[in-house]
Amino acid sequence: MSTDANFNNAFRAETTALYAVGVAVIVTRLVSRIRKLGVSRLSPDDWFMTQNLLWYTLLYVSSTKVIFGGGSNFMTDEDIANLTPETTATRIAGSKWVLVNE
Repeated sequence: MSTDANFNNAFRAETTALYAVGVAVIVTRLVSRIRKLGVSRLSPDDWFMTQNLLWYTLLYVSSTKVIFGGGSNFMTDEDIANLTPETTATRIAGSKWVLVNE
């Protein structure tokens, strides 16, 4: 994906900050619940939050891979004109990460 440096820096800063806040909230919640109830008395929503952390991490990684890993099949005319076998391979990989992301 052809993005400029300003967008890349802003995207990295925003996604990393949001991911860090989300993980901090989930981990704080789980630690609080474990200290209060113990592991054996956790409720189903606590286990869902653990699953949520896994899916949230996958979303963060896949979004980052799409932006910084070559992009997807959404290309400008200039990108199409400059395709090489290497960029085609990175676009294919990026398209697969888009599927994971969606």
